[in-house]
Amino acid sequence: MAIVKMKRVWLVGEERFKTDILKDMMWLKSVQICSAEDKLDDPDWAGLLDRCADTGRHAEYEQRVRTYSKVIDILSPYAKGKKGLFSKPYTMTRGDMDRLESDAAALDREAARIISLSDGVGQIQSERNSLMGKIASLEPWIECPVSAAGPLSSHTAVLFCTVSSEYKLDDILCKINDETDFCYAEQLSRDDMSRYIAVIYLRSKEKQTRELIGSLGISCIEVQSDGAPPEQALSKLRQELPQLDERKDELLESLRSAAGELEVFERAYDMAANVSRMYEAEESLPV
Repeated sequence: MAIVKMKRVWLVGEERFKTDILKDMMWLKSVQICSAEDKLDDPDWAGLLDRCADTGRHAEYEQRVRTYSKVIDILSPYAKGKKGLFSKPYTMTRGDMDRLESDAAALDREAARIISLSDGVGQIQSERNSLMGKIASLEPWIECPVSAAGPLSSHTAVLFCTVSSEYKLDDILCKINDETDFCYAEQLSRDDMSRYIAVIYLRSKEKQTRELIGSLGISCIEVQSDGAPPEQALSKLRQELPQLDERKDELLESLRSAAGELEVFERAYDMAANVSRMYEAEESLPV
């Protein structure tokens, strides 16, 4: 891009022509409008310049800039046609700006809908991640026919435990099963890092059981199976996955459909950014 030497000009005019002049200057595409902020501290200008008191519209367009930018980020991945690096930029006309401004309320509502769809996708994905975490935590215990919640009977209960693969499990099971008369342990599954065992014990000997397994390097864990055996709890959780995926697919399809509005929001963003800069400049012009 060629860099053209710029000339600095201070423009002072009547209040009633301020907005029209600024708009016309913006459409020249070769004018950079700067705030007169630095002149407010100059004693020679202090009596001539003051900030505009009407900041509501400026804040409104600043919010639109943020909102439309977020919508563009949301829709861009779903756009079918990708713009080339050297594609010719769209030139907005004054008529385009007027139409976008008149449709601003409708655009704001559509932007809110698209952001809500995107938030919904994120929420469902979060729920799915949580669900997958619960499934993963139950899978090692699928062979256990009883629940970890509550006693097995009036006299017995079960603990779900893990043992690091660094320990010799046979020696640990021997100490529990052969050297005590109040608990019994059995391996349910294993992976590269751990061995998963269930320890059935006499409820009257719970304290001794926990002290014993702690001394053997065994960690007790809480298995959330909602009072059901792990296999039943797993089956219930896995049935929820297709429902979440269906809801997510519906929202994604709505976002893909909305991607056709990407160019509209890109133009609206440009318009809102231009108007926001105009108000920013106006706030330090003479009143």
